[in-house]
Amino acid sequence: MPPKKSDNWLQKADKEMERERTVGTFTQKAKKHGKSVASYANEVIRKYKGKTKTPAQLKLLRQAVFAKNAQKFRK
Repeated sequence: MPPKKSDNWLQKADKEMERERTVGTFTQKAKKHGKSVASYANEVIRKYKGKTKTPAQLKLLRQAVFAKNAQKFRK
């Protein structure tokens, strides 16, 4: 039986981002490229999904996926 996913994963991620002082870094990257967070996340996912990535590209891809998932809970 697979482990049960935590119901409060978003709260845990939020606390971790505050602790590591990385809150808003993906938003800053999106603004730097002149895009909204959602459109920049889609662009990053399209660009890097299924390809070999450097560690920096992998981190950016993970941030994009997290941004897309977190948006679902904002509504």
